[in-house]
Amino acid sequence: DDGRDSCERIQLTLKGLGFEVLLCHSGEEGLVFLLQGEQIQLIFLYLAMPELGGVDFLARVTQEYPDVLVIAYVT
Repeated sequence: DDGRDSCERIQLTLKGLGFEVLLCHSGEEGLVFLLQGEQIQLIFLYLAMPELGGVDFLARVTQEYPDVLVIAYVT
């Protein structure tokens, strides 16, 4: 699917630049990382992701984790 493919391309690009990348395929997965205390600095958010949708995830992250930068996109 387009979202999964674009996520994997972004992951490979960022890893190639030396960044540590955590890849999640749903909003629930992303929230698990945040709730576990992972020190997340930047989220690339695919707005059309399944389950907990991108807009709902974005609202929750900006409310609960205001210091995390979010870049939202669609393909």
